[in-house]
Amino acid sequence: MHQWFFPDALDAISHCLISRHVVELAWHAVADSPWPPASWLWVAGYTVAAFVLAGWGCRRDEGERYR
Repeated sequence: MHQWFFPDALDAISHCLISRHVVELAWHAVADSPWPPASWLWVAGYTVAAFVLAGWGCRRDEGERYR
């Protein structure tokens, strides 16, 4: 959206970060414009990945014995 002062290299990298897509959704909510489906898919993908990673960590720690 507002990229007039954002370097191209950082813009390319930011498209893979969750914070970029959350900000995109916030900008569209504030501007009262339709939300981009790609940002919703990125946020959903990161959410699923976080749940999978948390589930894997829980299962891995269940077999550990702590003193």
